[in-house]
Amino acid sequence: MTHDFVSGGAGLIGSQFVEELLGRGHSFCAYDDHSGSHDRWLRPLAGNDRFSFVRGEVLDQEATIAAMKGAEIVVHLASFSVAVDGPSS
Repeated sequence: MTHDFVSGGAGLIGSQFVEELLGRGHSFCAYDDHSGSHDRWLRPLAGNDRFSFVRGEVLDQEATIAAMKGAEIVVHLASFSVAVDGPSS
């Protein structure tokens, strides 16, 4: 069994990614600061002994490195979206 790490793991895409790979036998640590995510996306993963969640910010280098320690695969899905009013002139 592999141990994997995904930043942005509590977001819509990240949580679906984690759920799919858990179904394929992977073990995952989801890392997210909850700035653009919802707890409801992680509810289907609750109670799975191959899943863990760490709340943290990817810009915190020490915390991110500590959370991904031992991971064989690292996937970066964390992002920050900004509303844009339209093209600038």
